[in-house]
Amino acid sequence: MNNIDQTYWLRKIVDFMRCLDQVENADAQDILRIPILKLQELSDANDIFFIELKDPVTATVTYAFPGPAPLSMIDPGFFENISGTMPMYFSGKPFPELNTGNSDTGSTVILPLIGNNPRSCVILIWHEPIQFSSEFKEFIEICYSVVRRIAKVSTVLYSIEQLEVYFNAILQTVPQSIIFIDNSGRRSWVNENASHLLDLPSGIVEPSLLASKMQAFRSLASNREEIFERGMELFQQGSKVTGDWKWIYSDPEPRVFNVYCTPVESKSIQGVLWMFDDITEKHFADQEIHDLNIKLKRASDYKSQFLANMSHELRTPLNSIIVLANLLAENNECNYTSKQVGYAKIISNAGKDLLYLINDILDLAKIEAGKMDLNLEAESTKEMVQSIQGLFTEVARSKNINFSIKVSPLLPDFIVTDRLRLSQIFKNLLSNAFKFTPEGGSVEFSLDCKLEEEVLIVRVSDSGIGIESNKKNEIFEAFKQADGTTSRNFGGTGLGLSICKELVWRFGGDIAVESTLGLGSTFIIEMPLKRAEEVLINQVPSLANPIQPKNELDPTEFQELNQRRILVATGDIREVFLFSTTLTNCGAFAQHASSVVELKQELLIEAPEILILDLYLLSVDSDALKAQLRDQRQTLKVVALSDTALQPEELESADFDVVLHRPVDASKLLNTIKRLLTST
Repeated sequence: MNNIDQTYWLRKIVDFMRCLDQVENADAQDILRIPILKLQELSDANDIFFIELKDPVTATVTYAFPGPAPLSMIDPGFFENISGTMPMYFSGKPFPELNTGNSDTGSTVILPLIGNNPRSCVILIWHEPIQFSSEFKEFIEICYSVVRRIAKVSTVLYSIEQLEVYFNAILQTVPQSIIFIDNSGRRSWVNENASHLLDLPSGIVEPSLLASKMQAFRSLASNREEIFERGMELFQQGSKVTGDWKWIYSDPEPRVFNVYCTPVESKSIQGVLWMFDDITEKHFADQEIHDLNIKLKRASDYKSQFLANMSHELRTPLNSIIVLANLLAENNECNYTSKQVGYAKIISNAGKDLLYLINDILDLAKIEAGKMDLNLEAESTKEMVQSIQGLFTEVARSKNINFSIKVSPLLPDFIVTDRLRLSQIFKNLLSNAFKFTPEGGSVEFSLDCKLEEEVLIVRVSDSGIGIESNKKNEIFEAFKQADGTTSRNFGGTGLGLSICKELVWRFGGDIAVESTLGLGSTFIIEMPLKRAEEVLINQVPSLANPIQPKNELDPTEFQELNQRRILVATGDIREVFLFSTTLTNCGAFAQHASSVVELKQELLIEAPEILILDLYLLSVDSDALKAQLRDQRQTLKVVALSDTALQPEELESADFDVVLHRPVDASKLLNTIKRLLTST
């Protein structure tokens, strides 16, 4: 190549700069290709290559003009000889792998683009040697500076386009329908699912077309009025995010969308992003669950009502049978033979067994219905232990079982608990222990605590038949026992441990069992322990002299009832006979009323001091009767008799002094009346 004057190369520089107009509107792939091609054209190079180092082991020929390159991949070590930020000029062809000519002679110029990521360079090759004049080098260096800047821009644009590709790929594959609307009204975009939903092409969409499609889609909704009102709220809220907005459709098939509307605010883009989430299956599944819950609640209410009715229908006559059998067994007039007295005791004991079963079933029903609340009060631990000793000492003696009680000295004297339910747990576990322990065996009841952790520990151990390891979980299920022969050999229904477990959970505790078949079992309970504050109660008797349960009533203990006017209001003639006989034996004047009319008359005529009221009578004329009772409350004490298993709120009414739940034994009734009379 001959020397070319300066004017010639200046014209080429100007010509090269004109190609930048094309670069302005090019995409990331062409933005670098355009100046490289122009450089080859103006420099008269036979070949030009753009080479990139992708990673330490991969170098590729990205562009080759006029191409193709002899190799698409070359040795990465190629870049070890390229350095600096200025063009590198070589006589000959130092890179044989890029030689497309017939000889090794020629010229080569390398334009390093080391600052770019990935690292790259442009290589120009002439098949014939050329002269690197100062004018030529000035041309190359000016073009090189432009190419370097364009390469940087290309890298940035390529990264942006890659991010856009990834972003679009994500939005196109998500199950939701995505819509973006620019606030300027110049652009809008929908993903693949949204295009199917609105019958539009995927990608960039004309805003006016999208608006009309969305309006048509909204008008098809079954709840379009609600959607319109919510949309107005959204418009007034401005930039607030809206979610949980349901668009419901019934035609051509049921569909439900949860719609989210989110404002997009950035420096260059402001608009609204819509997302339609198809929740049709979830919506109808939730609706089905809701309907099932209503049915379950209704069934639970039916069961509760049934149990309440059964409580009255079963426990009231059964209580009468037990009490009357006890009266016969007492044989106060000595007119029955010993065999007849024995029959009466058998009737009483059989009735009590049946009553225990009914009570267990009703207790379990209350727990399952969530209607059993704990009545937490300060209670004496010594009293509870004394009660346990009094109840089971005679049982242990009759079965020749060694019964021991151990109480930790760390146990507080008073704790906050529900004594009735805690005692029920103790009794159920001990009853099982004595039931399954043979004569000559042992039963141990122990109370301990971890004061630092505020945990009460209860252990009931026995030397009975034990439990198989694979049955330890089953025994806590309702109506389940260790095996099918247990009920036949030892009796019981399998409800006791189930009730214990539920009650322990109500206390916030846990129950477990350790057992070896044939050697015995130990039931362990751990529950929260709350120490009571200083409590003033009656002096607690010593454990050395436990109170023994009495089988017979002594009328002399209820002298407070002598000459007192007591009205028994119940429609059950058996209760009338039972209560009237018991009260009369204690010297009281007992009257009875079997209907609301009789009750109102007796209240006016007899002016009783104590009213024993069956709540079934109250339901007949509730308001009028309650009003009459309130008028006489200064002189009248009311003992309400309830047979409901679920203890409705009205039983806590101020219209009653005491609410007794059936079955009510004579001792409990007399002690309640005695307390009411002595408190006036």
